[in-house]
Amino acid sequence: MKPIQFSNVIIHKISTMADGALKIVLITREMASEEMSKLFMYYRQEAIVKIDEPVFNKEDKSPSKRLKDRMFVFHKEKQIKEDFNIWYIQQLDKIGNQYLDKLN
Repeated sequence: MKPIQFSNVIIHKISTMADGALKIVLITREMASEEMSKLFMYYRQEAIVKIDEPVFNKEDKSPSKRLKDRMFVFHKEKQIKEDFNIWYIQQLDKIGNQYLDKLN
């Protein structure tokens, strides 16, 4: 089979498994249906994966990703005890409600 090449993936999560292996979750950009069907052919199959050294480009961050990163730094610096993801969702909800309140 012809290899599938991804560009501009987001490393969403890396976690360790009980046997010492790593679980890596990647998020891709929108894919054409042909690419997706090729990818699903590999589902639950062992494969050899080549990963090139990542290139990080700050200009590629969306405004929402930039905001989330800044909120993460704030959360860490202020040593907020609540889990970041829960806190993040609550803060976005507060911001959203402020805009809704301005409409009323």
